[in-house]
Amino acid sequence: MLYEGTLLKQPLTIRKIYTIHYYEYDSGYAFEGEAHDFWELVYVDRGQAEVARGGMACALEQGQAILHAPGVFHTVRALGSLGLNLFVISFDCASKELFRLSELPFPILSGDKQRLSSILSEAGQAFASPLNDPYFKLRRRERAPFAGEMLIALELQALLIHLIRRLDLHQELAQSGETPVDLSAESQLSQAIALMQQNLMEPLGIEEICAKCHISRSKLQRLFRQHTGQSALNYYIALRLEAAKGMMRGRQHSFSEIADALGFGSIHYFSKQFKQVTGMTPSEYSASLRSLSDRKSC
Repeated sequence: MLYEGTLLKQPLTIRKIYTIHYYEYDSGYAFEGEAHDFWELVYVDRGQAEVARGGMACALEQGQAILHAPGVFHTVRALGSLGLNLFVISFDCASKELFRLSELPFPILSGDKQRLSSILSEAGQAFASPLNDPYFKLRRRERAPFAGEMLIALELQALLIHLIRRLDLHQELAQSGETPVDLSAESQLSQAIALMQQNLMEPLGIEEICAKCHISRSKLQRLFRQHTGQSALNYYIALRLEAAKGMMRGRQHSFSEIADALGFGSIHYFSKQFKQVTGMTPSEYSASLRSLSDRKSC
């Protein structure tokens, strides 16, 4: 029997990466803007951002991303008082399908976030360049793990393909007049996490989250254990502590004010939870930020 190989179609390929960054900014951060001849994906991991391009501005909530097309001038600034954590990756891609994806911001679901996390992890092993420095050329490590750069490209390609497929699905459902009903585990987990992120200042009870997501408490706990390795409550506390760290970077509030604003009840309970999660007291964490800031200003 003779076999004939099938040349696989590859409508979306990435052969060149320009930058891979993860930034932690203070609440007053603002970037004046730039334009370049390659694509740039910006994901808000913590906080809120305002992105302006083409004379129009839009707000990016935590858990959302936006794709800048080549040649489009864009700016970004932090919103609110919680600070801003951004993941940014820029790359070359000849696929025209990406222009459809660049029209509006889009949500990053748990599966998408795992791919972004994988890209960051592989970038840290493949390149010696710091991921929080905006001005560098990627510098390869001498002894990087096998095919790490290829994994970065594959993870990014998979992410973009799934985002385009999701866009296609929504458009098909809209044209048919159907309402998308997604009760998958990923959707329920993403909805629960989104509720937590939207209610950092006035925390919801776990039972209330279950009711709003139409999910049992046992299933919610199972999903969080499976996908995050934590209970739902501990994950929620960790989110609020990240918000606390952002407020500390803003340096406009006392520890007591931060504890009260984020619903910890008392400064004692806040300090206990903060040290348990971060390994530092709030004072030690704040001091480490001041020390870093002092070094940068020298």
